[in-house]
Amino acid sequence: MKKCDLCGATISDDLDRCPECGSKVEPLPMAKPANNRGDIYAILAASLTATQVLAPAGLVFAIAAIGKTKRHQALAIVSIVFSAFLTLLWIVATVYYVIGITSVRYY
Repeated sequence: MKKCDLCGATISDDLDRCPECGSKVEPLPMAKPANNRGDIYAILAASLTATQVLAPAGLVFAIAAIGKTKRHQALAIVSIVFSAFLTLLWIVATVYYVIGITSVRYY
């Protein structure tokens, strides 16, 4: 429901003129649809980080979410920290495996 700026009468949303005084009434502004892409990125980042194997992908989504979400800002930050840590562990484990440090020699 709208209010007439001239006489203060209550006007139905589908009318463009006040039924009391006949003055023209501006339509209500349309609500802008919410952009929840950042929220989706933050939740996806946390989910991918929890799998540990996909932590690098979680890091990418967490970084993408940090500037796009307000509600899940803390989740995005925690996802960045954990996914960066797990990605670093993943890289170190891969390097150790490739170099062959995992095999211990006893003399």
